[in-house]
Amino acid sequence: MTGTIYLHKNGFFLYDDKTKRIFQLGFRPEIARDFEIINSDQLNLDIKSFVESNKIAPIPLIMVVSHDMFFERDFPALTKEQQAAETQRFLDNIPFEVIVSKVIISEKGFRIIAGNGHFIEEVRKAFQALGFSINIALPSIVFGNIGEELNETTIKIILGKYAPLKQYNLLKLEPIINPPPAQKEPEKEGGEKQEEVSNDNGNKRKNLIVIGIFIVFLLTLAAVVFVILNIINS
Repeated sequence: MTGTIYLHKNGFFLYDDKTKRIFQLGFRPEIARDFEIINSDQLNLDIKSFVESNKIAPIPLIMVVSHDMFFERDFPALTKEQQAAETQRFLDNIPFEVIVSKVIISEKGFRIIAGNGHFIEEVRKAFQALGFSINIALPSIVFGNIGEELNETTIKIILGKYAPLKQYNLLKLEPIINPPPAQKEPEKEGGEKQEEVSNDNGNKRKNLIVIGIFIVFLLTLAAVVFVILNIINS
């Protein structure tokens, strides 16, 4: 089962494929304003309450991002170099720290769209914390004119067409990184020299023990000789 979330700057619609129902949540001004999420903690609480009160079980979700979340600009057909330059010039004027953008080619030229990646990611993380999975977020423009809300028609269009449109995915999913090799414990101050000093001290102790045993042996031998000589003289 796969559901759909249609994200707008002021809230979202959610289609639950298990119950075949459509739900809606609006963002309060203290949570989202001017294309920004300004209170992530409260967003998480509101989405948690929304999911629990509507008894929505976790399922995979296809996110569609409304055109009201984007700045956009149309350009005539250009060379690749010109297109790259115009795209960068456009993006330099987008007022977000984290920008998501796509270039959509048409017969007449191309359109650049750019939005707030942080906004999209915060909503995604809030759902994923509740057990949902959102691995794709597509701008609504790639589906054609589907309107601004979810209904039976738009749901069929989205679920039927999203798979071939994955090149327009707005999410930057982090790759799985192998854990770094275990690091050796740092050497104690002095490193190898300290180990050499320890070995030298051990050798010295061994030598002193051998010398001590040898001295005891000589003293014992001298005592035995002395006793024997006394016996002979008497």
